[in-house]
Amino acid sequence: MSRQHKLAPPPGRGIAHRLHTIRSFSEQAALGDFSSDPAPTPTLSYIYYSRGNVIYRCASDLSGHETIYTWTGETEIVSLATIHSTEKIVAMGINTDSIITIDYDGSNKATLWTNAGKADYDDGVWVDETNEKIWAGTLGLGLISMDFDGSNLATLQDGNNNWNKGVTDYEGEYYWGNRALATDTILRLPWALGGSTVFGSSGLTAVEGMAYDKTSDRIWWAGSQLRFSPVSGYALNTFHNPGTTFREMGFDALSGNLYVMAASGSQITRNGFYLYTDADQDTTAHGTEADHQFGDLLTNHRGMTLVYSSNPEAGAITTGSVTLEHTIPAGAYVVRVAVKVIEGFQGDTTAVAVIGDDTDEDRYVAVSFDVKSANPNGKAVGKPSGKKDHPKGKKPKVKVTAGNAFGNLTGGIMLVTVYYIEP
Repeated sequence: MSRQHKLAPPPGRGIAHRLHTIRSFSEQAALGDFSSDPAPTPTLSYIYYSRGNVIYRCASDLSGHETIYTWTGETEIVSLATIHSTEKIVAMGINTDSIITIDYDGSNKATLWTNAGKADYDDGVWVDETNEKIWAGTLGLGLISMDFDGSNLATLQDGNNNWNKGVTDYEGEYYWGNRALATDTILRLPWALGGSTVFGSSGLTAVEGMAYDKTSDRIWWAGSQLRFSPVSGYALNTFHNPGTTFREMGFDALSGNLYVMAASGSQITRNGFYLYTDADQDTTAHGTEADHQFGDLLTNHRGMTLVYSSNPEAGAITTGSVTLEHTIPAGAYVVRVAVKVIEGFQGDTTAVAVIGDDTDEDRYVAVSFDVKSANPNGKAVGKPSGKKDHPKGKKPKVKVTAGNAFGNLTGGIMLVTVYYIEP
C-alpha cells in the first residue's frame, strides 16, 4: 500500500521552491514470515596466559605474543577464565587476594572480590556462562560464586580451602577438583547446590586445571599427569604422563584440540604449551613428550584461557528476522517509521523489535520497541538512527528478539509503515 502527501512551498518572493512528495508503504509481518537468525560461527581467536603479574595473549598457533595487562600490586596471577558473553577476562591474584575482570584488550579493570590474606596459591577461578556465574576456590571462604559483576556472593563448603578448578556438564551439575580429602578427589555438585557427592579420585596429588568436552562427554583434568573420565560413569584414564607439571587447560570443541599449559617437571625442563590434536577421538596414552610440545615460554606460567570470535557456549537463538517486500527507492530520504502491533508476539518473557536493513539493523528506529503487547492504534518508533538518505534502494528488515528463545514465540503480527521523501 502506498500513499502520497504534498508539502506546500513556503512563502517568499523571487525564490523557486521544489514541491516535495512524501510517500509511504505499509506491509504486514507475521511471526510465520520470520526466520530464526543463524548463530555466528565461532573461531578460536586467542590464547590468554599469565606469568607473574602480567597477562599475555597469542594466536591459536602461538604467533603474535603480546602483553595485554600488567596488574599493579600483584605478584602472581594464578588463574584465568573467559566470560564470552561480555568479552571479559577473569583473573585471580594471590598477593592482592582478589578477583578482577578486564576487557579483551586489557582495559576497564574492575575488582569483583577481595579477601585480604585469604587467597590460596593452588586455587582457581572459573566461569559458568549458562548460569552467568563466576566460581572460585579460596582459602578463607572455601568455594564461592558471584554474578558477573561481583554481586550476589554465595559460599559453598565454608572453610574448605582446597578447591581447585571446576567445570559444568551443561546438564545441571558442576565438577570440581578438591584435595582436602586423603587423595585429590573430583566432587560433583548440582547447580542447585544441594550438597556435593564424590565423582571419583583424580589419581593426582593436585588438580591444576579442568576442562569439559561436550562432544565426547568427558571431563579432563591436569596436574602431574593429564587424565579424563566419561561423565556418564567414573572411569579413570591416563592420557599423557610425561613427567611435566601441567597447569591450566582449555578444550577447543570446534577442532577437538586440547591446549594445556605446562611448567618444568621432574623429568624435563621444558615450559610452555602442549597441544593434543583430535584429543576427543583418542582414548590411549600418548608417547613421547616431544610429540606434543607446542611451544616454549619462560618459566612459571600458570593461568590459561581460550577466547573465541563469538560465544561458543551461547544457548538458544533469541532473534528472528524478515525482509519486507517493498523497496525504499534510490534517492529517497526516510522521514519516520510507524508500527501497529495487531497481535502481540507472545510466548516468552519479552519481545522487542528493531527495523533496519541488511547492513544496519536499527537504521530506521531510534531504539528497540516492545512488540509483545498488542498496540492496535500504532506508534511512531523514533527518528531513524542511521543514514536517512538512500544512494541505493533498500528493503527494510525487521528483527525481533525474544527474552529466552525465538522458538518460544507462538504468534504475532505487526504492520510496518515507512514514510519517505521521494527522489
